[in-house]
Amino acid sequence: MYCELEKALNKKQIEEILFVTYEAALGHRRTLGKQHGSAGKRSQYTIKLDSIEWLKKHIYELAEQAKSTIQSKYDINIDISGGAEQNYRMGEYGIVSEYHKGDSYSWHKDSNVETRTLTIVIQLSEEKEYKNGDLRLQIEKNIIASSRGRGNVLAFTPETLHGVAEVTEGVRKSLIFWFHENRNKK
Repeated sequence: MYCELEKALNKKQIEEILFVTYEAALGHRRTLGKQHGSAGKRSQYTIKLDSIEWLKKHIYELAEQAKSTIQSKYDINIDISGGAEQNYRMGEYGIVSEYHKGDSYSWHKDSNVETRTLTIVIQLSEEKEYKNGDLRLQIEKNIIASSRGRGNVLAFTPETLHGVAEVTEGVRKSLIFWFHENRNKK
């Protein structure tokens, strides 16, 4: 279950996200580094939601818009009242992922965290900056490649099978947030 939102972020917003993320990485503040393993490899950097004045409000607006679109498209209920992914040191955060030549991420689901209800992926690269490397979803028996437009959003539920094809040239960058249900609400 998924939806796409076009041009959710503009060029200036994307450049600010990348600047803040890489500045933090250079200062060795919470960089996840290169991930290797059976799932694939990619570089990842964390970004705190409150590190850019407008970012938290905008991400929450996008999550609400995606939630509403998916709920009406698939006639389901999605609870994101628990907020974005949190870490006791960082508070709410997202991940900037980079896929360089030869990098990929195999098919998987984000349902490994029980309370996750929505994944938001924002395309940060221009389409011409890399070759292949599509973010793909398996919806029923169909494989769908997400839009590669810079600033576009792909949102999907955690049980949606997805992966990133191997990048054959250039660098693919995206910003990822996971939203959760609120287990404490009564």
